Order: sequence, then C-alpha cells, then structure tokens
Amino acid sequence: MNMEQALTKYFTVRAVAKALKMRENTVSEWKTLGIPYPQQIKLESITGGELRADDEAWSPAEPRFKPERYQNGRHVPMPIRAKESLE
Repeated sequence: MNMEQALTKYFTVRAVAKALKMRENTVSEWKTLGIPYPQQIKLESITGGELRADDEAWSPAEPRFKPERYQNGRHVPMPIRAKESLE
C-alpha cells in the first residue's frame, strides 16, 4: 500500500497516525519515504484487509535511502554546517 491509499481510507494524516498510535509528523514523512512494512501490516490488520500490505515494501532495518539520513526508523535532517566549511 502507499500513502495515497491510506489517505483514501482515512482522509487525513492525523487519522492515519491516530489509528496507528503514532506521531503525526512521523506518518507525514511517509508521503515521500513510503509506508514501512511493519506499519503496513498494522494497517492491514486494523482495516480488516481493506488495505493490503505490499510484500516488496521497505523496512526500517533495510532503508532504501542513504543510511546516514535514516536512523532508528526515522528520517534525520542534514546537519547545518557553518558557512566557512561550505567554501
């Protein structure tokens, strides 16, 4: 499943977050990252199979993005560098 399908069912990011008992900002990140497989399984269970988990979905244990940008299952913003170090 993707975030578009979850929003079709729940209408808002807040409602998806509430159903999963997670923070809204974490769920909001899934618009770009995609829904992690463990949360897809939870949504499938909660909806009684109306939303189906994708077996090819990524897992926080194996991020599909740069590992240095992803820690403990959450997206980590790039550090702010001093102007001098950029030159």
